[in-house]
Parts: sequence; C-alpha cells; structure tokens
Amino acid sequence: MSAIYTKTFSRERSLLHNQMWYAGGATDPQKWTSQVQPYLPYLVFHRTGQTVDVYMDQRGIEWVKEQIMGMLRKDPQLVRDEAANYLKYVEAKKEYIETLPALSLQELAAFADGVRATWPIVNTLKTYQCVLEWYAKP
Repeated sequence: MSAIYTKTFSRERSLLHNQMWYAGGATDPQKWTSQVQPYLPYLVFHRTGQTVDVYMDQRGIEWVKEQIMGMLRKDPQLVRDEAANYLKYVEAKKEYIETLPALSLQELAAFADGVRATWPIVNTLKTYQCVLEWYAKP
C-alpha cells in the first residue's frame, strides 16, 4: 500500500522548528525503540509564506504509537524520567533565552542541538497522548 498523506493542521512555524520536529520525530535514533521508522517520510511539511501545512501518513503514526506503547509497558518510569530531563533543560535555558535580545549563530546552533536531543520522546508522547491511553487501560 502506498502512503496516503492527510493534512493534519497548519501553523506558523519556523524552518528550524520543522527541521527539529522531523529529525527528532522521524529520523534520529529513538530511546524507545531500536527499530527504524518503516514509513518514511511519514511527516511532510509544505510551507507557504509564514504558514506550514503538516501532512501525516497514518501508518507512520500508528507505528510510533505501537512502539511507544511497548516501551511504556516495559518501563513506565522512563516517561517521567525523560519528561523531567526535558524540563530541566528548558528551565536551565529559560533565563538565558528571556534576557538575551538575540542569539549568535553558535548559540542558536547549540540551543537547537539541545532541544533536538530532548525533543523525540517528550514531543511524541505529548502529540500522540500515549501516556493517557496507556494509563486509561485497565
């Protein structure tokens, strides 16, 4: 079966945000699986002016959900640990971001690398609400 992409939503997002999302969610190694996403590309971004349309292949979404649910069954504490790590990273950068009028190219690259490294599991879990689904099951 070939990919069927469904327009999921449109937002005003930067190219950097989309690159981190795609890499962090689709191509970077994931802590919750040793497997590689078999339905690439499962995220497609189309930018028109300042608006980005996001298209998703449902097969790729379902694969992510299945992988995360398997991880949650094995180690539910991992989610809390990863979320805590992400919050520590954000809190450590919060004052820095709020007080500097602009970041140098090197500072921006370092910040983006840090976000990208912490992005995959937190964003995926938030987006697909797998934690809620798992805890709701008897």
